[in-house]
Amino acid sequence: SPAQAILNVHAVDGEGLFSLDLPGVSGPLRISVVDAIGRIVLEQTAPQHLSPRAIDLRGHAPGVYLVSVRSTVLSWTARLVKN
Repeated sequence: SPAQAILNVHAVDGEGLFSLDLPGVSGPLRISVVDAIGRIVLEQTAPQHLSPRAIDLRGHAPGVYLVSVRSTVLSWTARLVKN
């Protein structure tokens, strides 16, 4: 069920490219990434499903980011570490 879905995040290249996967959840989904001080650095919409979706932080500073994926009723959050 979508309520038990797990947001999977994988580094693709070690330079800030990440892959998101949220099996079993259909859209529309709203994706946002915030930096350590709460600034939104990226927003996207997935109209149907998320599996898989690239998140490109290569133009952003190294550090910890939070990625959130929201449906109309549920949300999932994961931590990204960009070196």
